[in-house]
Amino acid sequence: VLPEIVCYEENGIDARGMDYSKISPLLVEAVKALKTELDERDGKIADLEARLAAMETLVTAKELDQHGEVQTTLRKSMPQ
Repeated sequence: VLPEIVCYEENGIDARGMDYSKISPLLVEAVKALKTELDERDGKIADLEARLAAMETLVTAKELDQHGEVQTTLRKSMPQ
């Protein structure tokens, strides 16, 4: 899985051990990648929460005014 940490015998075929100090840079990069993914998801969640709040506001307005412009506005703002 991590061939770069394996130490080989002089013949280059037989493994004699692993150099665990080489794992640290790989783990740091993996954490950075996960942090980036998490930040992107947090942004998407915030956007979706804002859209949901806007839709909830429109639905509440529709419930208050059953006969008019609000119903048309609600349909136009809903995603397809």
